Amino acid sequence: MSRVVLQSLQDVFEAFAWKNLAKVEADRIASNQHEFNGVGGLQRLLGSERCRLVATVVYADRYGGVVHGGNVELTWYDARERHPSRTEYRLYYPSNVAIERGREGDLFVLAKLRSGGWWLILAEQGGEVAEKLRWLLALDGSTGSEKLRVAEPRDVDPSAGSYVIRQLLASLGLSGEVADIPGLDEAIMPFVEAGRFPEAKIFSRLARDLYAGADPVQDPDSTLLGWYEVEERLFMRLERALFSGELENWCEGGTRELNVLINLVQGLLQRRKSRAGKALENHVEEILRVNNLSYSRNPLTEGRHRPDFVLPSIEAYRNPAFPIVSLTVLAVKSTVKDRWRQILNEARRVKQKHLLTLQPAISSEQLKEMAEESVVLVRPKGLRSGFSQMDGGELTVAGFIEMARHRQTGIDGSSSLPVNQGS
Repeated sequence: MSRVVLQSLQDVFEAFAWKNLAKVEADRIASNQHEFNGVGGLQRLLGSERCRLVATVVYADRYGGVVHGGNVELTWYDARERHPSRTEYRLYYPSNVAIERGREGDLFVLAKLRSGGWWLILAEQGGEVAEKLRWLLALDGSTGSEKLRVAEPRDVDPSAGSYVIRQLLASLGLSGEVADIPGLDEAIMPFVEAGRFPEAKIFSRLARDLYAGADPVQDPDSTLLGWYEVEERLFMRLERALFSGELENWCEGGTRELNVLINLVQGLLQRRKSRAGKALENHVEEILRVNNLSYSRNPLTEGRHRPDFVLPSIEAYRNPAFPIVSLTVLAVKSTVKDRWRQILNEARRVKQKHLLTLQPAISSEQLKEMAEESVVLVRPKGLRSGFSQMDGGELTVAGFIEMARHRQTGIDGSSSLPVNQGS
């Protein structure tokens, strides 16, 4: 399997071809005819001569499930190569458990890597992987794009681009390497020796100390992404150091008790999900703090709900005389999916909710639903350049800070508000 260094999009991909599978192609897959129609654009990637290429194949469904087809040999040829004037190019593929999952409307991407390898990715229409690919490669948002197109990767914000590439490849189980961050191994050594993860706030503070060039006041958008990425890298490094031995022992053990492995993996996944949310909350809190915004974190509201942040304070929220227009409720979720509806009942006094997320690709349908429920997205500026955007209803991190500061200073003309409160 080809490995890529995740720095910029142009360093990863040389070019790619994409389309939505047409009904006739989906029918061919289902009937095992094993060929995609070769539209002329593919010649820019594959040339005019018969050739074979080895591609790593994966299929991702809309629910995050991934089917790995391994490496397969694809054949590019002209079915009318002996005809004096006509050409009919086709891309042949062998039987494969991943490719055969493809259905009408699914996204098809054939990517040529700078490293010389190939990836063939099929992603179910409307799923998170398909949306991320559309965002990353700046694909047309239309689901009726059945004509194969060939393009070169676009320029993306480096702070967002490498993050999204890494997230995408991780979700697909494809290999990717990242440029190392100095000091990671030294930073985790005390926790390796202790044999445990540190408290979440300690880990977040360590990540901020390791991230060079942070400016949470002048550039809160890039800073937030950088802090979060460094902590994620720290977490993965420590996780590998603490648990790779247990996995090796299980693989080499005589009995290989399956329940032991299941419990270990479930514990790892649960810890990852929990840490991801806490890490982002910790870094958002630091962004608010250094920008002199007053807030309460995880305060108790109606129905024993605990919103992530209430600005300027939970005391102001509980004061019936305090103007609602000066209150802000901020939810923080690393990914949105369908969980965004959970925030609607938090802090019921404030109908409009702000939702900060690092998910770069959100379907147009979901964005419309959020707008109808008065949910305003907040995303780092580098993640907002996709085709699916709210019309005037989305803020950058810097934009949110400016709005919140205006609300707080507009109360009495000063910024002297209650001190910040944690959970």
